[in-house]
Amino acid sequence: FPKNGGNSENTLNYLEGFKNLWNSKEALWALSINLVWMFGFYTIYTFLGTYLHDAFNLNVSKTGYVFIVYGLSNFIASFFGGTIISKIGALKNIIINGILSSIFILGLSFYDRRLVNILIFLILIALTQGIGVTALTAYIVNVVPSNRSTVMSFNSSFLYWGLTLGSTFGSIFYEQIGFKGLGIFSSLLISLAVYATYRLNNRHKNIIK
Repeated sequence: FPKNGGNSENTLNYLEGFKNLWNSKEALWALSINLVWMFGFYTIYTFLGTYLHDAFNLNVSKTGYVFIVYGLSNFIASFFGGTIISKIGALKNIIINGILSSIFILGLSFYDRRLVNILIFLILIALTQGIGVTALTAYIVNVVPSNRSTVMSFNSSFLYWGLTLGSTFGSIFYEQIGFKGLGIFSSLLISLAVYATYRLNNRHKNIIK
């Protein structure tokens, strides 16, 4: 009969990885950056469909077409993101695409009277988010390269935590501050994540640039 010692050893190694991760201030800082970024992004993205229905009276089918445009643009950006990251580095990609994403989100929020404007800004956001988030993931993983699998697991958890927080914030404040208010809040949080990444890089020089 096969022995179960290997499974026990793998479990202990995985738990040890969690312990090392929680003891690493740089790793927790990096994961918090991902949380803030996703919190900001999903604050506005989750309620884009609601806004399209309210502002343009789009039904579910037509709203779906808008999200198809975003999805395709994001796929293209993510697909080629690795090549771009390898050329200019993860850190520069995070800073450039994070700043551009914040600007485009403001554009989406304030130049929202025409559907064509929304589509243009949505494509731009998809491109910058696709490249920026890919770079952010690569950056976070290299904070603790010895525990990459554990970092990736936590990174996904923090992503969905950001989704939860963004959806919760939007559901509470959408009626009070409107789509523009959500856009401003979203832009500020992503800008904060970019700044935190820059600060982390200055504190932890071994992260890839």
